[in-house]
Amino acid sequence: MGAEGERLSLVGADLRGVDLSGAFLLGAYLYEANLDGARFVGANLGNSGLSGASLRGVDFTNAHLGKAELNKVIAPDANFTAAILLRTESYKADLNGAIFDGATMTKTWLAKSDLHSCSLRRASFDRVSVGEATFRHLVADGAHGTLVRGSAYLDSGSGVTSIGPDQLLAYFEEAGARVTFSVGSPRPPWIDEDPS
Repeated sequence: MGAEGERLSLVGADLRGVDLSGAFLLGAYLYEANLDGARFVGANLGNSGLSGASLRGVDFTNAHLGKAELNKVIAPDANFTAAILLRTESYKADLNGAIFDGATMTKTWLAKSDLHSCSLRRASFDRVSVGEATFRHLVADGAHGTLVRGSAYLDSGSGVTSIGPDQLLAYFEEAGARVTFSVGSPRPPWIDEDPS
């Protein structure tokens, strides 16, 4: 969408309700943009920067979000159904009520994020980090794969308590997931393994 060889830059843009389904937005700069209610169904947002963006109710169904930055996004009720999140970073994000049903999540970081009332039905995990995330009412029927060993927080409605790695694993299993801990830890997503 930008000039040949340039990244599309829409930093801070107001794009509420825009329909960019199927768009090729590889490497787009959408930092701090207001994308509330936008549709990115089947879009390619690989290597895009969405940190600080408002993504309330955004539809990312079947979107490709490989290496995308979603740090500190405000994304309650966002829909990531069947999305591909490969080395996607979502640190300190508000993902309250987000839907990740059938999503493929590989080396995805959801650390320190608000994951209240999230749905992870049939999601596939491969070294997903949820360290220090806060959970309540997780639904994960049919989800499977590996998590990075870590602690998290559980909101009981009357208070938030810290839970250790084994309790976190048990919490996912009680929510319907078949998960284990991965051996070793993935590299942080901000370190590129391929310098070329």
